Amino acid sequence: MMALNKSVSFLTSIAIIATLAGCSSQMHKAAQGQESQYKQTLASMAGTYTGILPDNKGNEVMITFRLTKANTFTLTKQYLTSDGSLVSDFKGKASWRDTDHGLVVSNADESGFVFRWEDGKLFPIEVEGEPVTGETALKYSLVNENAIAINITTLEGTEWRLVELNGKAITKAAIPRQRISITFEGAEKKVYGSAGCNSYFGTYELKAENWISCSKIASTRMACSEEQMTIEQAFLKMLELVDNYTINGNQLTLNNATMALSARFEKARD
Repeated sequence: MMALNKSVSFLTSIAIIATLAGCSSQMHKAAQGQESQYKQTLASMAGTYTGILPDNKGNEVMITFRLTKANTFTLTKQYLTSDGSLVSDFKGKASWRDTDHGLVVSNADESGFVFRWEDGKLFPIEVEGEPVTGETALKYSLVNENAIAINITTLEGTEWRLVELNGKAITKAAIPRQRISITFEGAEKKVYGSAGCNSYFGTYELKAENWISCSKIASTRMACSEEQMTIEQAFLKMLELVDNYTINGNQLTLNNATMALSARFEKARD
C-alpha cells in the first residue's frame, strides 16, 4: 500500500512538473509572439517624421525623426527662434515600453521622447521625462513625410472659398461683390485671392507637418460697404496670424494655435 502511495505521489509530481513546464513554454511562446508583433509594427513605422513638439519647459521645438526598419533612429531638435539654432542631434535604437506600448526614443545621454503611434502619426506620451496630457497631447504630433507630401499637394494649387470666419458663417449676401478666396501657389510660395472687396497677395512658408505662416500681405484699396470692409479686415488680420492648417476632404481650415482665430474654406467648384 505504501509503495502504491509513493507511485501515485511520484506520478502526480511528474504531472505537476509537466504542467508547469507547459505553462512556461506557452508563456515564452506568447512573449516571443508579442515581441515579434512589436518588431513587425516598428518595421512598418519606418520613415521620416517631422513636426513641432514642446520641451519640458514649454518651448516649441522642431523635430525631425528618422526611424529605420532595423529600429535605429536619428532625432534632430531645433528651437523655433529667429536663427533656428540647432539644439541637438542624437542617435539610438527605438524600443517598446510594455506598460503602455509606447515607442521609446532615447539614449544614454538624452531622455528623449515616448510616442503613441496612430494612423501614420506619432503623438507624444512623454517629453524629456515629463508626461504629456490634456490639450497638449492632442495638439502636438509628428507626421510621416509621405502623408505631409499628400497634404501639401492638396493645399497648393487649389482655389479655396471662405465659408466661415472666426465661427461666423460668411454668405454670398454678406459679400455680394465676389467670394472671399485663397490660393497657395506652390512653385514660388505665393498666396493670393479676393478679400471680398479688394484683391490681396503675399507669401507663405510651410514649416513642418501642418504649420504655416503668411507674410508680406498687401491688398488693393477699393472702398465697399461698411459690413464688407469689416469682414475683409478681419479676414486679412487672421491671414497674418495663422500658424497651422487642417484639410478634411474638400474643406480647409486655417487656425492660430493660441488665439481664437480661424477661417474655414471649401474647394471652389467653378
